Amino acid sequence: GGCLGGVNIFSGDNVKDAMGGAGFTEGSGGSRAAAPTPPPEPTPEPEPEMTEEEKAAKQSKEAALAEKEKGNAAYKAKDFDVAIKHYDAAIALDPKEISFLSNRAAVKFEQAKYAESIEDCEKAIEVGRENRADYKAIARAMTRIGSCHVKQGDLDQ
Repeated sequence: GGCLGGVNIFSGDNVKDAMGGAGFTEGSGGSRAAAPTPPPEPTPEPEPEMTEEEKAAKQSKEAALAEKEKGNAAYKAKDFDVAIKHYDAAIALDPKEISFLSNRAAVKFEQAKYAESIEDCEKAIEVGRENRADYKAIARAMTRIGSCHVKQGDLDQ
């Protein structure tokens, strides 16, 4: 057993010990004795140098996120055409990010371009699954498809 922050921690093997069974010793966490000095922190490894390809990918992702933020600001201001331009740019820079497609789908939904919104959502789901995106992001795209069908009065889908 062990002691962490004054709380006894037991695995399956020590449960009988915790219940007062044979073998329960002072060292199992019942003692208030000073903990042994922890070993010194290991020196962190230096960051490996990035290849030119990795640097370019990182810059591309950062630029894509900046475009997304501009798109989000335009969306909040209900300047939908500008928002779409920024989301298009973000998608071009980082086509594996589900949120850019999902955000563009949201703009098209607001513009009542439901068929286009559904296309973006379907693409977002595909990209999300290929890149193991958070299931909540995929679920949002699926929900928006349903909302588009509701707005279209097309509830047989």
